[in-house]
Amino acid sequence: MIRKLLITGGLMFASLPFFAQDNFDSPAFSTALKKLDADRTKLFANGKGSLIRTIGSFYSLYQSTIPIPGSDSFTVSVPVSSGRLYASYFFKSSVTLMDAKARSAKLVSALKNTFPESLQETQRTDTVNNFIYYKTCLQQAPFANCPEADYDVYIVFFKGAYQLVLRAYGKKSLPLPVKKQELITNITADDPQLEQKIRYLMTSMENFFETEKGKETLNSNEFYREFETKTSIWGLTGKIKDRKFETSVYFSADYRVLVDPAAAQKLYEKLKSIFMGLGKFRFSNETGDSNRKSIFGRQDNSAAAPGFTVVIDCYMLAGAPSAGFLLIKKKNSN
Repeated sequence: MIRKLLITGGLMFASLPFFAQDNFDSPAFSTALKKLDADRTKLFANGKGSLIRTIGSFYSLYQSTIPIPGSDSFTVSVPVSSGRLYASYFFKSSVTLMDAKARSAKLVSALKNTFPESLQETQRTDTVNNFIYYKTCLQQAPFANCPEADYDVYIVFFKGAYQLVLRAYGKKSLPLPVKKQELITNITADDPQLEQKIRYLMTSMENFFETEKGKETLNSNEFYREFETKTSIWGLTGKIKDRKFETSVYFSADYRVLVDPAAAQKLYEKLKSIFMGLGKFRFSNETGDSNRKSIFGRQDNSAAAPGFTVVIDCYMLAGAPSAGFLLIKKKNSN
């Protein structure tokens, strides 16, 4: 429960401009809820749009194609290995908790009115790090645990305002393989050998990371083969993807390593300093916004072939900070 909140809690804050008012009791809102409810019985087969990003080895985030009136943004989260499939709808923020709770009650009422005699209500409060989630869980039968809910309506305080969120869960279990997770006890953002390990990866890259390939993962498919790295950074292994025309390695520090968005930005700056100090890349201008930063580097000698590139990025999202790098080695095309 807590891990899911940590993984996904920060994603709600990249919302579009707010709508002026709520229309939770409108016919259009009820119609949209019925369409969403029908789609969740099909595991969002109709509502899952284009991929936005994948969050480590936990969730892949997609744009939802089923809008709900008054929502600022809407996404579908698909677990990579195990977990519940769900769609999230983010509504305008409130300045006060009292106003947010009043709007939350109206949203809950709209759900119960749309699906009369089918949803039972339970309220609870969850705390994750410095964030408090005021949650109303709705399910078709009496229950004791919110993780079994059909719908969640919750409020969380972020950037001086109270965000209102509706989450709809897939109605049946997702048939995904459950990977055995090893207990990691040495996770830390302060890896004293960080630069040394990056230099070793640069050497291994010359031979397309062959010396780094560890166990092949279950994610291998017709387009690429994926391997775990032998090297670990921050106590976490990376992922090598071997494709026809390139091989890449990706390392990412997530919420298990980084305590907050500031830590993600600090690690990002450290990674930039290390890669720029190698003298092997010509970097473009940094891009991003208040939630994300990235910078792209290309092999300094553009005439050399095959070439290599690096992308360094960080996500400064409350509840889901991350920072990492992607190294790509191009193969000869002939």
